[in-house]
Amino acid sequence: MDRIPAYEGKGNFIFVSYSHKDTGTVYPFITDLFEKKYRVWYDEGIAPGSEWPYNIEVHLKSCSTVLVFVSENSLASRNCDNEVVNALDNKKKIIQYSLDGSIHPLLKDEITVRNKEELFNTLSDDLIGDGSGYDRELNNKRRLSLWNLLLGLAVLFIVALGAGTYGLNEGYFDKYLPGRNIVEEDITEKKETSGIQVDNSVIAQALLEQLSKEDLFRDVEFSDDSDKQALYEAIGFYDWGSEDELQYFDLTEFGSDDLYLNNCSDECLKLLKYLPNLKHLYISSDKISTLEALNDCPYLEEVHLNRNCFPIDIPSEKNYRILYET
Repeated sequence: MDRIPAYEGKGNFIFVSYSHKDTGTVYPFITDLFEKKYRVWYDEGIAPGSEWPYNIEVHLKSCSTVLVFVSENSLASRNCDNEVVNALDNKKKIIQYSLDGSIHPLLKDEITVRNKEELFNTLSDDLIGDGSGYDRELNNKRRLSLWNLLLGLAVLFIVALGAGTYGLNEGYFDKYLPGRNIVEEDITEKKETSGIQVDNSVIAQALLEQLSKEDLFRDVEFSDDSDKQALYEAIGFYDWGSEDELQYFDLTEFGSDDLYLNNCSDECLKLLKYLPNLKHLYISSDKISTLEALNDCPYLEEVHLNRNCFPIDIPSEKNYRILYET
């Protein structure tokens, strides 16, 4: 089956939200939409190496309509839930297509269709394009990226050449040249000791934490499988189908500002300091006794606590706000 390209142009387009377990059912719908010239974006359009959560968020914010394929699989997916919440927060037009009779509890007041005829009658004509805005823009971006790389290498070469020429003229390399008898100057002035300058970035923190261990890329240790499962699903690694253990350098690739955690424990919260963009944390778990570990999250602004979380210890000194959700 040929892959349908994802829309990357500037016109109004449809964001398709679905569970990857329903790909066989959903893909024919995407094909029909594409053949009828509807501008469609879905997650197959993310280029290899891109930050998955960031791309999802960008396209959700820029789309005009969100088409949610609802099923038992999507209702069990944390990523699908995050997409629905994001669409509601950004007041997007939402159409839910029920694949198996399921209805999303947050979309009861939104448009619901159950067959293709209803779907196409509901979609706006301004979502239909002329077939442009797909691979052409993607290919241009790839060419631009390659050009930027070559330009950067050229600049580095020129700088290195200039520095080398200046060093030769000033005699910095004399002691390495044959035929020169260099007398080392006696330096009595105390030199300043050079040290490694480490800023307060999350990646630097993660590396320092790893350097204290025997293995630089040692796997993160989870207290139990429920912690591991909760964090995998919350940051999207679970849906990627990765079977490898989660590692510190993987955590630093998390690109979203928001994180939703269910069934996690105090030990799981200690790993959140490695998420570089985390600003808003939503917690619904009765296994957490304290939020003390969140004081290590450098950019955290808000912590939303569900009533399931209580009783819970909240530090008296903290850099984030606490919001309560019923």
